[in-house]
Amino acid sequence: MKDRTRRGPEEDKALSYARDHRNTYGENDKSSRKAIPRFKAASNRQGRHGVSQSLATAGAAFEESDEVRLEKASHKATHPHKRK
Repeated sequence: MKDRTRRGPEEDKALSYARDHRNTYGENDKSSRKAIPRFKAASNRQGRHGVSQSLATAGAAFEESDEVRLEKASHKATHPHKRK
């Protein structure tokens, strides 16, 4: 049998906050429902745009500098910078 100890009100409140998955994004909890997917979509768009730009400038002759630009664009897409 487990040892049952009583929790105080402070512990109850802390446990309640830990369990209810409060918003840690620093935004209104209702707006996060829309803001988080919007941020993900924008970062994906940004990555696709960067890749398409580097491919458009590459043309027929694909060089090492184009490879570097492609790598930078894909890194930017996978590591987005969130702005407020």
